[in-house]
Amino acid sequence: MKKSNKKVLLLSYRLGYDSLLYWDKMLSGIKDSFENFKVYTAWPSLKTKNDLVVTEEKLKGIKYYHNRDKISQRLIYIPFPFFILDILRYKPNIIILNEFNLVNFYVILFKFLYKDTKLLLLVESDPGVGNKIFKKKTIRYYYRKFITKRIDLIQTNNQLGMNYLTKYLDIDSKKIIVAPYLTSSPDKIDSNITKELNKTSKIKFLYVGQIVERKGLSLFLNALNSLPSSIKELLEVDIIGSGKLLEELKEFVLDKKLEFIHFHGKLPFEELSKFYYLADCFVLPTLHDYRALVGFEALSYGCALIDSKYNGARFEAVEENTNGFIIDPNNIEDFQIAITRITTDEKLRETFKSNSLKKSIQYTYEKCNQNITKSIERLINEK
Repeated sequence: MKKSNKKVLLLSYRLGYDSLLYWDKMLSGIKDSFENFKVYTAWPSLKTKNDLVVTEEKLKGIKYYHNRDKISQRLIYIPFPFFILDILRYKPNIIILNEFNLVNFYVILFKFLYKDTKLLLLVESDPGVGNKIFKKKTIRYYYRKFITKRIDLIQTNNQLGMNYLTKYLDIDSKKIIVAPYLTSSPDKIDSNITKELNKTSKIKFLYVGQIVERKGLSLFLNALNSLPSSIKELLEVDIIGSGKLLEELKEFVLDKKLEFIHFHGKLPFEELSKFYYLADCFVLPTLHDYRALVGFEALSYGCALIDSKYNGARFEAVEENTNGFIIDPNNIEDFQIAITRITTDEKLRETFKSNSLKKSIQYTYEKCNQNITKSIERLINEK
């Protein structure tokens, strides 16, 4: 396929930490279609595995973390406007803005300097999922209305995002595209390695993520602890991640003699594949996640899912009673019922796993890259 020579610029203050993770293939996908593609970030400077895209630290500014409550921690980032000079030098045809950070304000404020440039805004989902503060008409509300009214096109991953934009921010649905653009899946493991991974007779449950209060892992462990012994003896649970609650939860498991629960600490993204491969069910007991991508990782490996009603990706990852359950993790009885059904009903479990694998086709890197490329091309072709 012939690459476009149009200039595309993505602005996002942070993409990944020590690696680009799921952003890697998204950036590579855009580069495959648009030769003149650049990425400006605040930190860190990273490159894709194929070396085709290198993020440039152009969005300098001030950052600090604000602990709003025990459930949510928020990064406050105040950029300096000097990156506008870099935009003027590059002269992009399309600028992609990632969410509602203050970088967008400067881009729109100085739009008269590059008036022929079109703006694409990416909004993952509804940021108010599990967090009512986002639903109040505060300064944040008016700021977001200011931004969205001046954007040429908005792309969101799901209907929750569409509802947020149209019903809360009152944006015309005609300038919104609902199509997943961001997904995640650890690379499939080599067939020689799978031969060495013996699946046991135990039903394996898996959690991957931070071990902090917001993720609700203590609720999952409480639900497991309250199960009858006849169910516990059928289970094996792997927990991957780190965080301030790790030692406390380890003590809980030790105290309750829950020997079927194993903590593995934080692992590199590339090492997660074998755990997904062995898992029967993936559990996300979060109390607030904008749009957790771990569910898509679980789909790609054909896991049944128990997802939280406070996850902005729940309706994408889970079709109720088809490939899993959506629960309120605070409701220990519902949690136990979901765990028990998946553990004891082999036919149900295998049906869920098969349906997850089928559902994962909608969320491959290739499909998501096609979706965002179409949005860019739509803007380029609009007069």
